[in-house]
Amino acid sequence: MKLKEIMAVTLIIAMTALVRLTTLDQVPAGLYVDEASIGYNAFSIVETGKDEYGKPFPLFFRSFATFQAPLYTYLTTIPILIFGLNIFSVRLVSALSGILLILITYFFVKKLQTKNSTKLAFLSIVVLGFSPWAIFQSRVAVEANLALTLLILSLYIFLLSLKKIIYFVPACITLAISSYAYHGQRILVFVFLAFILLWFNKYLRDHKRFVALGVGFFLLILIPQLLLSTTSGSLQRFSTQGYMQQEVFEKFGAGFKQIPLAGRYLYITRKFVAQYISSYSPRSLFFEPENQLFRSMSNLSTFYIWMIIPFFLGIKQIWENKNDPVIRLILACIVLGPLPATLTGDPFYTLRMLPMLWGLSILIAFGLFYIFKKMHLKFFKLGLGLLLIALSCFMFYTSYFILFKKERSSAFGQPYLKFAQQTEQMKDKKFLLDSEMYDAPYILMAFYKKLDPFKMQLQTDPVLLKDYYTNTGFNKYRVVENVAVKPLNWSLDPCIDQIIVGDAGTLSESQANEHFFTLVSEYKDLEGKIILWAYQTNPVKACKK
Repeated sequence: MKLKEIMAVTLIIAMTALVRLTTLDQVPAGLYVDEASIGYNAFSIVETGKDEYGKPFPLFFRSFATFQAPLYTYLTTIPILIFGLNIFSVRLVSALSGILLILITYFFVKKLQTKNSTKLAFLSIVVLGFSPWAIFQSRVAVEANLALTLLILSLYIFLLSLKKIIYFVPACITLAISSYAYHGQRILVFVFLAFILLWFNKYLRDHKRFVALGVGFFLLILIPQLLLSTTSGSLQRFSTQGYMQQEVFEKFGAGFKQIPLAGRYLYITRKFVAQYISSYSPRSLFFEPENQLFRSMSNLSTFYIWMIIPFFLGIKQIWENKNDPVIRLILACIVLGPLPATLTGDPFYTLRMLPMLWGLSILIAFGLFYIFKKMHLKFFKLGLGLLLIALSCFMFYTSYFILFKKERSSAFGQPYLKFAQQTEQMKDKKFLLDSEMYDAPYILMAFYKKLDPFKMQLQTDPVLLKDYYTNTGFNKYRVVENVAVKPLNWSLDPCIDQIIVGDAGTLSESQANEHFFTLVSEYKDLEGKIILWAYQTNPVKACKK
């Protein structure tokens, strides 16, 4: 690489790293429960060698009976050892994965068999580095972001094997390891390996010994997963979010239920095709935000709206070079990437289609290159490039760092952080937290209060620990120091001297007045909306016989 090229790439990576790391612990404000679970379980591993339930070094982390993939949690132990248990430590692995992905992408695209490979590689990391989806996923603790980086790294190493076949072995090893980063990747690794073996068959069949060695290591690394593949814990994500189950068909099958024998299979086929096609919807990609509050910005889509023009131009450019090995792998990401999302009930779920979004980012870069190639004056090219970067940064800054930070603070549990901090200041008081806004508010309390993992493990049912991977039951009620996270018992709890905290769904003002409660605190999100109310009980009045 020439000095000018090194400086340009370094500048872009530095800029994109700045966007991913700046105020990482403040935006999003607070933690989503999945992030808190990753962080606290990593903390528990560091402190005790066991997860929150007391399981030594689990292959899947039970969490909320969702059985999280393990790699992100284990890697998070490193920043926790260095920086302690905090929001920055939990999100750092994802942020670094996003930064590393940009560097890998540059060298990946540079492998194109064209004289313009350097320019295309540079444009690719600019598009990838500043795309809304890529920044967003890098600023939250997202297992899929780590899995994407490992997947693209494995594909890059495979490209190296086309010159030196010995690289095929580490490519397979990296691909297999990526399956431990995200549940959806457990499907993709087999699909991508099959794709590589089939599409590059003419080359690989001349190196059968290395191919066999690579596939052998691939399967060897996957043995622990395969041994648990039939357990209810391993299948939990699929069984709760898929649409192939009989009960889902009975509930949503509509007219297909009238078709004997083939009705269910026709329903599944129709659902699969509809989900797959929806992954490529221009409306969802460029115009509308995702419908999940904690996964989207209110006025910004997956890509910037201006990218739709180079998107369509890039389709033609990519297809014209489809025989290039690099393009084949990019197309594989675009075509195969939506499969995990296609197998679930959500119509457009960016988290489950990151390989596709990565491939589309490269496709958009091809379209931009075509536009710049048609512009003959360097002044106009530079001006247009800087304008698009400035416009994108402005759009993202206003949408994410200003609006998103405030609008989504309650979805990320920011009011619970304020509550946890107050309980630390009032350690002599007992608190009861009854909240239905989150499925598992106990994990937010455990994270924010840095609960001793041994105290959490003591609350585990021994039967559950014995049947760790087969028992899918979940108890979301725990005691976290001076905070009891449990349902409010109106017959008993008003008679105890404590502060009762609830949200609008569990504790109303009229109920508080009826039991002679006194308002102590209100916990608001960054928009100023009250999320939690804290009331001091009055046992003398409430329980007077």
